[in-house]
Amino acid sequence: MTSSSSKGKRKEWNTDHMTEAIQMLREKTMGYFKAAKHFDVPRTTLFRLCQKNELSPEEAAATKLGRKSVLGDQLENLLVEYILKMESKFHGLTRNDVRRMAYMLAKRNHLENPFGESGMAGKNG
Repeated sequence: MTSSSSKGKRKEWNTDHMTEAIQMLREKTMGYFKAAKHFDVPRTTLFRLCQKNELSPEEAAATKLGRKSVLGDQLENLLVEYILKMESKFHGLTRNDVRRMAYMLAKRNHLENPFGESGMAGKNG
């Protein structure tokens, strides 16, 4: 990639502006084009987030980028605590050990995961 080219920009809009725009649309005080221009938010994103009627405008605008965590916060913190405990006892774990433990946690808790049947979390290789 050359220095003059750029990769795209993601989520450069303000969450507060998006929340206000969604609220205006749901109250039918503005249309999509006018709200997008007035609040300086992408029209297609505004349209997509307005479709989430079950969420409040604040929740709809608080979208997160990237993949969702497979284990969730609670199990992930449990795994981190175990790793730190083992490290404090001078029994460091390898990367593959941690990947195996993450896979086992997901399997034992019946969580949907993209790990396949390799017995390890993460990409193979």
